[in-house]
Amino acid sequence: MAQETFLRVLRQHATRGNRPFKSWLYAIATNLARDHFKSSATRLSTPLASEHEVWILDEVPGPEEYALRGEQRSALVDALNLLGMEYRTTLWLRFYCDLSLQGIADTLGIPLGTVKWRLSTGLRRLRSLLASSADTYC
Repeated sequence: MAQETFLRVLRQHATRGNRPFKSWLYAIATNLARDHFKSSATRLSTPLASEHEVWILDEVPGPEEYALRGEQRSALVDALNLLGMEYRTTLWLRFYCDLSLQGIADTLGIPLGTVKWRLSTGLRRLRSLLASSADTYC
């Protein structure tokens, strides 16, 4: 259905008029989905809910999960603060700023090999610090 939606967008682009693109795109997709599920072939091939139970999971985290995430974040920040500045900076640019390795090298003005070494060493030290802090809590 997604592919058919984009094909119709390409074919009918001139007939859009002054409608905003987003609402026009959603209208096309909604109509295609409605037509698909109206067809008798789809109704006959779709199993009934009683035959195959469908579980709808609540994906919103509860208070316990928020508390656990807070503890994990706190442990990670504490461990990061124990690392040397060069490792902390490299890890931060890679995983929080989502820079490429070459982007980190350009930002810090260091060779690409140094970036790789700092990431490898920093991750190893961070893993070790987190493992030792996990042992402390257990």
